[in-house]
Amino acid sequence: MITPFNFTLPTKIIYGVGMLKVLPEELKKMKAKKIMVVTDSKLVALKLTDKLEEWLEGFDYIIFDEIEQNPKDYNITKAADKAVEFGADTLIAFGGGSPIDAAKVVAILAAQGGTVREYMHKERAIEKAIQLITIPTTAGTGSEVTFSSVITDSKEKFKYTVKSPLIASKVAIIDPMMTLTVPPSITAATGMDALTHAIEGYTALCTEPLAEAMGLWAVKYIAESIEKAVMDGSDIEARDKMMMGSLMAGLSFSHSDVAAVHCMAEALGSLYDAPHGVCNAVLLPYVMEYNVTASEKKYAEIAHYMGLYGPNDLMTASEGIENIKIISRRIGLQGLKSLNIKTEDFEILSEMSEKNGSNFSNPKEINRQDYLKIFKRAYADS
Repeated sequence: MITPFNFTLPTKIIYGVGMLKVLPEELKKMKAKKIMVVTDSKLVALKLTDKLEEWLEGFDYIIFDEIEQNPKDYNITKAADKAVEFGADTLIAFGGGSPIDAAKVVAILAAQGGTVREYMHKERAIEKAIQLITIPTTAGTGSEVTFSSVITDSKEKFKYTVKSPLIASKVAIIDPMMTLTVPPSITAATGMDALTHAIEGYTALCTEPLAEAMGLWAVKYIAESIEKAVMDGSDIEARDKMMMGSLMAGLSFSHSDVAAVHCMAEALGSLYDAPHGVCNAVLLPYVMEYNVTASEKKYAEIAHYMGLYGPNDLMTASEGIENIKIISRRIGLQGLKSLNIKTEDFEILSEMSEKNGSNFSNPKEINRQDYLKIFKRAYADS
């Protein structure tokens, strides 16, 4: 029997090459009067926001571009203050996972006040949020369709998740054209981030059939397109498949969960402010090696969706794990040492990983000692 589940998707998804053009129409439908764009300074410097502003002509809007990588609580506070001062009734999150995650919590503060920490520590209920449109510019996080946001507590140096269907975007406009100027290193890191979402969404203990199906298809899209997208950023077909893979991976893990890879990656991001996608990429195969005895059949299925077949499930699963290592190297991602991690921090990183809320979703029981062994194994192999 299939275990009972529920599947909530509050977001209208508009997908396709060139679909940014529907933005004015969607804003009118939402009766948006005062709009604040939440983004980061790199996208402004790259003039990618210029494309967005072309479609905002005639609207009353401002741009807030001070969101950092691994968004911090103080980023959210400053953005929310600006939104309230401007009287924003609509937010547009434009960028990768950091601006999108940030905008979700800004939407809460702008609507009902309070402090970021109150929501990060679940001291205050989420009752309302101002309306949000998400426009991703990377094929990676899938945050445009999730109703969770990961924010770093700058004092504790620990990442917390704020989660509620109320913070889901009302509309997600997903246009692969937005990714054409993304440099190879970012394409590689965000692509492996999406692959991690797909694999963990498919294998997490709390997964369900719809999440499993989307996770597997996301693996297929990403595995067959990531090298092409990294090597030739102008390959719109590869960009298209990567964007769809990222979207499906986001739908998968948001209706399931992430697991040990993210527990470790978020610890690294909290302590070192390291790029989230790279953290996932350098840890994914080593966590899979740890999990393989508990996820042998599912890992073999993942390998099948990569086009790999072996004589039995265990050998097929192992081949799939090795293939992930090969893909990472081919697209220029180095190992754990490339993040300049101090080995003396492995103990605290393992402790932080165990404390992560997704620890119990890992398909194989895992504790800080297990995490410590994985960190050491990944480090030694890099």
